[in-house]
Amino acid sequence: MRLLCTPEHSTKVNMLICFFGYPNESYSRNKILIDGLKKNGIKVISCTDKNGFFPIRAWRLFAKFWPLKKEVDLIFVQFPGYLNMPIAWAIGKLFRKPIIFDAFVSIYDTYIYDREIAKPNSPTAWFYWWVDKIACTLADIVTLDTNAHIRYFIKTFHLNKKKFFRIPVGGDETLFHPSKLQRSGVMRRKIVIEFHGMFTKIHGAETFVRVSKQLENHPDLEFWLIGDSHNYRLPIELYHQLKPKNMHYWPRLTETTLAKKISQADISIGHLGSTQKAKMVMTNKMYHALASQVALVAADNAASREFLTDKKNAYFIKHNDEAHLKKAVLSLTKNKKLRQKLATNGYVLHQNQFTNQQISLKLLQVISQHFPHIR
Repeated sequence: MRLLCTPEHSTKVNMLICFFGYPNESYSRNKILIDGLKKNGIKVISCTDKNGFFPIRAWRLFAKFWPLKKEVDLIFVQFPGYLNMPIAWAIGKLFRKPIIFDAFVSIYDTYIYDREIAKPNSPTAWFYWWVDKIACTLADIVTLDTNAHIRYFIKTFHLNKKKFFRIPVGGDETLFHPSKLQRSGVMRRKIVIEFHGMFTKIHGAETFVRVSKQLENHPDLEFWLIGDSHNYRLPIELYHQLKPKNMHYWPRLTETTLAKKISQADISIGHLGSTQKAKMVMTNKMYHALASQVALVAADNAASREFLTDKKNAYFIKHNDEAHLKKAVLSLTKNKKLRQKLATNGYVLHQNQFTNQQISLKLLQVISQHFPHIR
């Protein structure tokens, strides 16, 4: 049998992993893992259903899995998978298949502390707490993006730390990569600073808008704001209220156009919010900057420090701090050598650790280590 070898582990090349749950394979987290697994020689099959009524969805997922029961080696409950974990657990027990749950985020933290749809200790909060708790308890392995995030889950939901493993988010180099135009030496009149993403509290886009207003009289600076939100309108309201002269705003772009915009920027701003989640994660937008060879400005926290080094491959600033962001923008604008150093080192880091194939290889190492019968 041919094996895919790493320094510490070997994984069966003809392994078949079932991505299970809601049909969300196009979401960046799932897309990156599926693409990377295939590049590592692993077969991936989808077993999904979008019906919102639990009994119907459970029956349909069971019916779809039935003809796969002998072929599938492992069930991977893809994001968002909390409400599908009981179904996956039952199928796993019935057919003796290991279950990996890609928690990715806490819905308790997302809805209660990030989006604030209900107060802590309310019935709604307790419901989401138990959803997180039960989903993780039912899984054999739980994957999250950072060790800081893992520590939060273990402490908040009183879970066994031995079942948690870190799988970084990544930036998807099939879409996000350096711009040929930017690397060709074409001279630009202005330094472009971009900020993109869903406008939620974790992103803190309002800080970016305020700083662009403060720097609107700098003729050599141009700010790009890309994104929208249904829930958190403050950044958009501020943009229309302040009307920074040097800012361009795109509410929505296709992924291809977004990737092109990011690669054409000189500086990319990571998430800036000061919420609990903001200090536990490395958001996709940060990996987009690394993959695009653009100088990254990142909030200084435990999650960032797991992967990044200040002034080496990122420029660290305080969360939600206009003065720090303004200083970072001006420093990188004036110091072209540092800006290029961060961009180059960030890209090298991404290529060495965070390509789709590298990220999926980390998942395969977890599988090889904890489910030796699959080898």
